[in-house]
Amino acid sequence: AMSDITGFGLAGHTKELLQHSNLSAVIEKVPSITLSRELSADLGYAFEECRAHETAGGMLLAVDNEMIEEFTNALTNSNVPNWIVGTIDKKRPGVVRVSDDVEFLEITDF
Repeated sequence: AMSDITGFGLAGHTKELLQHSNLSAVIEKVPSITLSRELSADLGYAFEECRAHETAGGMLLAVDNEMIEEFTNALTNSNVPNWIVGTIDKKRPGVVRVSDDVEFLEITDF
């Protein structure tokens, strides 16, 4: 499954990806461009909840666990930046959770 991440932020588009399934997800890493967190705070958005527009901008793909290494290697070898941002599970169907240990990764080179 795949979705572009636009105005609903990372959490909103992850929830869209889960529609019509019995799956849930946990966000563990949030890549964003330089100063996104600060801009989000200035505008009053919930950056840490991954619902701010500033957590948008890339493509979100759900990849089978058995294919993750091959897929990420193919992207990296083609100079396409990529990150594993979380996992899909069945703990709370339809719910997107943000990990208590979420890593906010500021991307400075793009």
